[in-house]
Amino acid sequence: MRVRHIMTTSVIYTHPTVKLPTLSEIFISNVIHHLPVVDAENNLVGILSDRDVDKALSPFLGSDQEREQDIATTELTAEHVMTPSPITVEQETRIDTASILLLEHNFSCLPVTNEDGVLEGILSWKDILNFYVYAD
Repeated sequence: MRVRHIMTTSVIYTHPTVKLPTLSEIFISNVIHHLPVVDAENNLVGILSDRDVDKALSPFLGSDQEREQDIATTELTAEHVMTPSPITVEQETRIDTASILLLEHNFSCLPVTNEDGVLEGILSWKDILNFYVYAD
């Protein structure tokens, strides 16, 4: 079985210049945990997790303890906190190969790109677990 059979193809993605508060809203409103970061040609340049964004934004925003440096975190963009040039798989990658990549690198998802680096989908650990549990 190949990645193309179980990957998510309707991927929500972002661009490098999007600011962290907007990214936080994207994660919350779409109930997702990963955002591929693409350039103007839809080439994958990085990956973000909701944890990356939460860690970078000051926890004091909006509180009575808020300081200038806390407000400054709202000016950070995706390219400041993303993992650049992530490991990817292609649609024809075997599911067991993708599973090994996730385990060996302690990833929770893998972007799926074509040979030119254009984003085509995303494969999460949930997609793989779903496959192994419910496959006939």
